[in-house]
Amino acid sequence: MRQIFAGGNVPSRLVILDFTAIDQLGGHSYEYDRNVVTAFLARGWECVVYAHHACRLKFVGGAEIRPLFTYVTTDTIVRAKLLRPFVKLFVHATRTAKEIRYAILAEDTPDTVFFAQTVEPYHVWALYRALSKPLCGKLVIMLRATSLRTVRGNPRPTFRTALYWFGLRRIRRLGAKVVLVADSELLQEEYQPLTAVPIHLVPHPNPVPLETTKRAHNASLCITAVGRLAVDKGSQYLPQIMAIVHRKSFSARFAIHIHTDSPNASQVYGPLQASIRANARTEDVLFETPLGTEDYWRQLEAADVVLLLYDPSRYHNQISGVLMDALAAGCFPIVSDDTWLARVVRSVGFGAVVRLDSNLSESVAAILKAGIPNAIPEKVRSFVQFHTRDNFLAVLTSILQRNAV
Repeated sequence: MRQIFAGGNVPSRLVILDFTAIDQLGGHSYEYDRNVVTAFLARGWECVVYAHHACRLKFVGGAEIRPLFTYVTTDTIVRAKLLRPFVKLFVHATRTAKEIRYAILAEDTPDTVFFAQTVEPYHVWALYRALSKPLCGKLVIMLRATSLRTVRGNPRPTFRTALYWFGLRRIRRLGAKVVLVADSELLQEEYQPLTAVPIHLVPHPNPVPLETTKRAHNASLCITAVGRLAVDKGSQYLPQIMAIVHRKSFSARFAIHIHTDSPNASQVYGPLQASIRANARTEDVLFETPLGTEDYWRQLEAADVVLLLYDPSRYHNQISGVLMDALAAGCFPIVSDDTWLARVVRSVGFGAVVRLDSNLSESVAAILKAGIPNAIPEKVRSFVQFHTRDNFLAVLTSILQRNAV
């Protein structure tokens, strides 16, 4: 059932503003858009996605993709030297504001909801500048990335925090037309002091709720690490873990993704790929290319353990979609301490938490030796059932109704 705004307008059009480098097998952004679009289309909404100008896809989840944006969230700004960050920030914000304005002029109606699903600070400023004229529909801004840097377990503000504060103060002038959301309580707590506008909590739009309460394990324990190689996701620890586990003669095998997201990244991660290959045995499987959606889920369902050794400096407040996928698949997660992932694992009582120190490989080996439980706690089911795409739609439309103007 669609929610009805005050004045009788029924929201029936969703326009996703995707500032990421979305790709057909591009992991988080592609799956995020696909799941959101699938849920909204099933309820009779019209959906369209505006994406990076170089996007080669035509559709995602049944919604048309319209290439538009020049810059993506991964474009470097603050790492530039001297005054260049400020110059690049101005250039990125100015160009992006014009492109957002183009999308708004093309799509804005009283029954339209614009959804900026991941924003950097300059996107917030660009959205404000693009909305210099009154908006007929609504704008939802998702704050999914942390602005803090965690040092020795203590989150600290950064230059990005100040930029978010500046942009969010401008956005609040647009009133109830703008809705701010986050997908973790920690992010909600992080950003709320930066703005007087309430930040609402929404689920992560996962596709599959957990159905099983028990799971039989493989005779040879399957340990996986999914997604592209990335230092902030702990890929650099894989060779040593593989070496230690194999040396201890566990009945275990690895299924490791060793692809990168670009040719340039392949040059950076070449030595790591070589080290992983050198530590792989004949029973191990190395994935050289990204997996499609169905193959990805089958991989998680086939694995017994997933390694999620994420960097606390980035993932202290920020969620991991892979952890949610792993829990939905009944796959036992081993996660790093001082992260959102560790908080979830401790809360649901399923998984193990390790420190990213010199004893990491031995710690992982000890967990594997102790054995992986077959039973999946009821708290895991409750957590997974909250984070579904249908519940995302229900919660978001409820928020929009409460913020009706």
